[in-house]
Amino acid sequence: MRANHNNPLVKRTFALGICNGALWQFANAFLNPSTVVPAFIVTMPDVTAGQKMLWVGIITACMNSGWSWPQVFLGRYYSTKQRLLPFYWISAIGRALIIVLLTVVVAVAYDAKPVVVLASIAGLFLLYGSCGAIGIIPFMTIVSDSMPASHRGRFFGFRSMAGGVLGMVAGFIVSRILNEDTGLGYPDNYVPLFGVAAVVFIASVICFSCVKEPAHEPQTRRLTMAQELARGPRLFRRDRDWRTLVIAQVVGAIGFGVSVPFMTPFALEELHAPTALVGIFLACQTGAAALSNLIWSYVGDKRGNRKLLIWSGVAGVLPALIALLSSLVPATEIGTLFGVKFTYQLAVFTLAFIPLGFSMTGQMIGQLNFLLDIAPNRRRATYLAFSHLFRFPLAWWPVAGALLIGRTSFVFGFAIAIICSAVTLYLVTRLGEPRAQELGLEPPGPDNHDRPMAAGG
Repeated sequence: MRANHNNPLVKRTFALGICNGALWQFANAFLNPSTVVPAFIVTMPDVTAGQKMLWVGIITACMNSGWSWPQVFLGRYYSTKQRLLPFYWISAIGRALIIVLLTVVVAVAYDAKPVVVLASIAGLFLLYGSCGAIGIIPFMTIVSDSMPASHRGRFFGFRSMAGGVLGMVAGFIVSRILNEDTGLGYPDNYVPLFGVAAVVFIASVICFSCVKEPAHEPQTRRLTMAQELARGPRLFRRDRDWRTLVIAQVVGAIGFGVSVPFMTPFALEELHAPTALVGIFLACQTGAAALSNLIWSYVGDKRGNRKLLIWSGVAGVLPALIALLSSLVPATEIGTLFGVKFTYQLAVFTLAFIPLGFSMTGQMIGQLNFLLDIAPNRRRATYLAFSHLFRFPLAWWPVAGALLIGRTSFVFGFAIAIICSAVTLYLVTRLGEPRAQELGLEPPGPDNHDRPMAAGG
């Protein structure tokens, strides 16, 4: 279906989708995998430093890997369905229940063995991601069929911008609750964070459940599992842009796995940052994400998603670089901001979360929209499913990162991340722009038709 941006249903989906995304990001800020969750693990008593790093890697891997595997099995099933919204409901209800269970686990953490608590959290986050994966294809299909390609960048940009503003608010809430002045000890200070996440997430589900699903063009024949498994690699071999994008994502995931999950542990363990500073890290990251969308939504819609991936890739080199350089800055005290004591060293390190917010948001918007641009409608589910499946093994790279850091140092992990970010940036410059004619980047003519794979495979 070719969406008309003046259609009332398009406007309804646009508005409800933005509300849904803003509330979803607000909820997830309280469960942020690069700040809040690592801080919860590192602060846990009766666990050695090496074990803490390993559990940071394991739980991060569980959070990421759950999103990677279900689509390849569900894509063929979804392809013959005219209505996909009920599958989104199943996904959302499952995630809401899991966040409630996470809150209960955190509440009893003090009285249980650390290994039991951490293993329970890891298992629940794996289920959380798996439930989320069930809803990815329905969500992306509804969005893609509800609005023209020229509006998708704006849609995801506004979602992220609104979510980033609320995430910044969440950061200050986290900083306040984790501050020692509140009188809440560990783990009681984390219970309200997880509890708020559960309530807000339920509200986000209600928003998108009110969307009017457009008519889809289902396939008349469902492929067998063997055919689906053969089709994905075949399309992957034939589509150079898709292949390059996935390789860039893989290299980026390696750099992410040895750096981002361990930035907060580095600050708490090596730079001796107060726990309340975690909220400031979160506020900087989400605030930057909100601000970046003023740029990324324009770039994606007007300059193309290839350009968006390049610009956000430049920002992606900076977080690990700043974290690495912060260790050279003197730890002289500056003063207090938002009730948190800062040194020059911590101030410089905190700046790393600003380009992190810019790059993660830009890459998320750019990769999703670039994939939608290159994927033919009838093969969209296959593209989405295999894009996640190809990265599944890399979801466990943070575990290797934890072992690497345990045997070497945080600095070595940050150095690897800088190299991977530079390689990722090079790879995205090799992509073609699928909307080149629409954007006026190449003249129309007999040699400038749609991409070769648009009708193949």
